[in-house]
Amino acid sequence: MVNNILIINNGFLGDSLFAASLGENCKKNGYKRVDLVVGFPQTVSLLQNNPYLDNVYLSNKVGSSITQDDLPEEVNLEIYDKVFVTPFSRFDEKFLDTYNKDLNLLSLEYDLKFYLPEMEFEFGDSTKPRLAFQKDWHARSFSKDNSSRNVPYIIEKISEKYDVFVVGENTHYNINENTPYDFMIECGIIKQCDVFFGFPGGMHWIAAGVGIPTITTSEHMVNHYTNTGEFKGTSFEEFVNEWMLHADKHFNNKHILLQPEISDDDIIHYLLNYNTNDSKATY
Repeated sequence: MVNNILIINNGFLGDSLFAASLGENCKKNGYKRVDLVVGFPQTVSLLQNNPYLDNVYLSNKVGSSITQDDLPEEVNLEIYDKVFVTPFSRFDEKFLDTYNKDLNLLSLEYDLKFYLPEMEFEFGDSTKPRLAFQKDWHARSFSKDNSSRNVPYIIEKISEKYDVFVVGENTHYNINENTPYDFMIECGIIKQCDVFFGFPGGMHWIAAGVGIPTITTSEHMVNHYTNTGEFKGTSFEEFVNEWMLHADKHFNNKHILLQPEISDDDIIHYLLNYNTNDSKATY
């Protein structure tokens, strides 16, 4: 009987969030103790709220690739019956499907679950819907001819309809720039927004995990998986159908992936015409 498991997470912010959700499956499959090591300091306090994880540790090395040499001193490998290093995400398979298969766990229905503490924010008297805008979205998105995004212009225009809250200040690598308190506040703000706009990644998974619809652009993802050969199709429609690393594949079709290289004006038009009362917009 395997009683104790240590999960060492490889991957970025979103990967660590899915690795934490693996805890529930492990407990339902008979593991008594489930501990997790992550490489991002921002996520530790968030994941410590997960009732299926007994301990969450921060690796000695900040980043996406962790080995046993990077484990903190308080992790004693001798107490674990099994050590599982999560593989990097695949183009055509859901995170937890990969993990469950590698660990020979029973196939279980799952959702990406976050256990945020209750937080209340004072938003004033505005009656506008709230939009969480990912701060570094422009670094992963571009329009035709590799033109850079005009973020101030986009925010100015969509502010006609939305109260815009810029999030993602605390998703960088430098451990000294990330406090758990700031990151938890950002998660709490996202939870109280009506829609999230950004790119497919950690913040988009956070929004989806707390029930907020997301709208994302994906130029960097399309390029990456085309260049690596993992995506073998020729159209964006094929990409959307095959790509498992987007919230639309996990959360009941409430999440929208826009056409690559969409113009700033078309993004503005889309957001201004998005119905925050529906799970899908008409474009």
